[in-house]
This record gives sequence, structure tokens and C-alpha cells, in this order.
Amino acid sequence: MTQRTARAGPLRDPERYGPWALVTGASAGLGECYALGLAAQGLNVVLVARRAERLAALAQRIAREHPGVATLVVAADLTRADACETVIAATRSLEIGLLICNAGAARTGSFFAMSSAELLSNFDLNARCTVQLCHFFGAAMVSRRRGGIIVVSSIVGFTGVAGWAAYAAAKASGVSLALGLADECAKHRVAIQVLCPGHIRTEFHEHANIRALWPMRPGPVSRASLAALGRRRVVVPGWFNKFCVFGLRLLPRAFGARVYGWVLGGLRQDLAD
Repeated sequence: MTQRTARAGPLRDPERYGPWALVTGASAGLGECYALGLAAQGLNVVLVARRAERLAALAQRIAREHPGVATLVVAADLTRADACETVIAATRSLEIGLLICNAGAARTGSFFAMSSAELLSNFDLNARCTVQLCHFFGAAMVSRRRGGIIVVSSIVGFTGVAGWAAYAAAKASGVSLALGLADECAKHRVAIQVLCPGHIRTEFHEHANIRALWPMRPGPVSRASLAALGRRRVVVPGWFNKFCVFGLRLLPRAFGARVYGWVLGGLRQDLAD
């Protein structure tokens, strides 16, 4: 497919990342904002999430607002072990130049109060799926010597969190994966970024059963991420979040985990009240 003339937007050099972008967790929140922003710059977008009706509505909006931009809806539950194979099979004929691993969810509470199946399903969504998609689509980008990958992690990827142990561990794996790949892929002109936000105004907090603490709007976060692709490997949006990450570097790791666990426990208590 011939790449269209690039349109103004936060993403520098869109031709490097086209003609198709793939966004997981695209049905709402940050993923939806990523998809809309990329479509606005002329990239075709593969929309991946569980809720087919939400994806169809987003595809219709993109077609209405950005004529000429193609979309592909792939309804897949990424907690399932075979979900990534479904995504790969559906996109095998497309040239994916940008992968955004944004899908994620979590529950708060005691590690031992959750079933093993629940923990592993959630870990698959937040960690294993990212590894599998990065491996498949990243290999093609390295072969073409162009492209980009954004791994959406979290500020809790820099610490353990009591009451959120498995989720924080999964997000830590995203940070390590992206930083390792960034060095491997630099010589192949494939840009790798890990986005580490704090709380964002999305459905995430309702599912996690916590109150959002000074949440940012998803639109500015996605724009900051796209603008930094190819320029910065680690992106922490917002001054409060930057302060939190800087503070973690000064604290002993065990104490940081205790502090973050205490904060998370307070947010759960506030919600219950």
C-alpha cells in the first residue's frame, strides 16, 4: 500500500511508522486516544480489544472524521492464551509499522485471596501478551529497518506494591523489556518507548476497585507519548508522576514498596467509604 502524505500531528516522521499501526486496548481511554491520533496523521489502524461493538463504533468514527484512513477491527480477549495468535493471523497480510501495547487491567487486593487462574490470566494480559506481540511484529520491523513499538507500563513498574504485587511485577517486566529492546533495535532504526503514566481518567480504576489519584486526561498523555517516540526511551507524563519516579530512586526499594502499598490501601479504603 502506498503511504499517504503525512499530516501535522505529534508523531514525527509518520512514514517511518506506517502504513499500519496496531493498538491493543483500543476500545476506550488511552488506546482510543492513540488510535484517533494516529488516524489523524494518516496512518491506518488495527483496533484490538475485547468489546467488538466499541471497536466498530471507533472504526466508524475514524472513517467519518478521516476519510481515506483504513481500519481493521480485531475483537480478541488478550487474557486468553491463544489471543495473540488471533491478532497475528488477522494482520498477517498487513505491514504493521507501529505497535502500541496498551491493553491492561488489574484488581487490587491480597495476592493470596485471588485464584491462581485469575492471577495468571491477568499476568498474560499485562506481560506475556506484550512479549509475544513485540517478538512477532518487532522482527518484521527489524527486517524492514524501520518502525516503532510503544509499551504502556506504569510508574508502579519501578517498585513493588503491596496489594498489587502481580500487577506491579507485570509492569516492571514491560519497563525492562522496552529498555532491553531499545538497545537491540536502535541499529535497525526501530524506535522503542516505554510509557509510564500514573493515574489516567479511564475505566481502569473502576475495574481495579480504586479511586484515581489526580488523574491525567488520556488525550494529552497519548500525544506526549507519540511526540517522544524516537526521541526518548522512557516517558513519564506529568510533573507529579515524574516526582514519584524520582522519589523511588532515592528510597530503599523495600521502603518504596511499603509506601506505595500504603497509598494504594488508602485509595481502596476511600472508595469503600
